[in-house]
Amino acid sequence: MVVRRRHTVAFGGAVGLVAVCALGGYLGGWAWTGFRGNTLWDWLHLMVLPVVLALLPLWLRTHTRLELVWVLALGLAGLVFVVLVLGGYVLGWAWTGFRGNTLWDWLELLVVPFVLPVVLLQLSREEERLTDPRSTSR
Repeated sequence: MVVRRRHTVAFGGAVGLVAVCALGGYLGGWAWTGFRGNTLWDWLHLMVLPVVLALLPLWLRTHTRLELVWVLALGLAGLVFVVLVLGGYVLGWAWTGFRGNTLWDWLELLVVPFVLPVVLLQLSREEERLTDPRSTSR
């Protein structure tokens, strides 16, 4: 899939707009943005699913060719995640917003964003298999 220039510009503009609003909310005191007071937990709820959905096509195209890069990236992301969780629960980093969250909260945060794309991918592959004239039908 070729990313067209206008898509890149639109995505960059959207990211820029969110960044300006977030900085204005946190640093400028713009109460209308609703960003002030949000924790890392809130940001994870907002971003995990879109990030997983955005990275899935990239992973599908490159995971065999760039296996080491993906392993290193996932390993680094896992390490950062563990440090943040330990910091939030053990060291009491309030900005993470992790304290008080239960296993159910974590499952709610992580299961849907990682299971939903896999299920959709499997359904898509099954549909392709069933509509492919070269596949053997039973």
